[in-house]
Amino acid sequence: MDKKKENISKEAIVAEYLTGSISYRGLETKYGIPSRTICDWVLGFQGRKPSWKDKKQRNLEIKGKELEPELPKYVVDPEKAYNVLITNIKMRIIYFKEHAYIAR
Repeated sequence: MDKKKENISKEAIVAEYLTGSISYRGLETKYGIPSRTICDWVLGFQGRKPSWKDKKQRNLEIKGKELEPELPKYVVDPEKAYNVLITNIKMRIIYFKEHAYIAR
């Protein structure tokens, strides 16, 4: 069955699961929605859905590594950041001159 044809909402599917009468796979069969999607809806409703950063942290912990803080490449060296910026601007200017863009 197609969820759109039945016009049923996420909330109704989550409520049906939380009543305990049907499993994720049963709901998948009934509505044609992947069980993983339904699981994500339920976890989101319960406030237990992990963010992508939490998932990444957990995977690294399982592998025995620590999550390194994410910093932009050029934060450490402002002079290098300036040089990269100037180079990008120059490359764009050259590109636009070579292709002679005309506003229409």
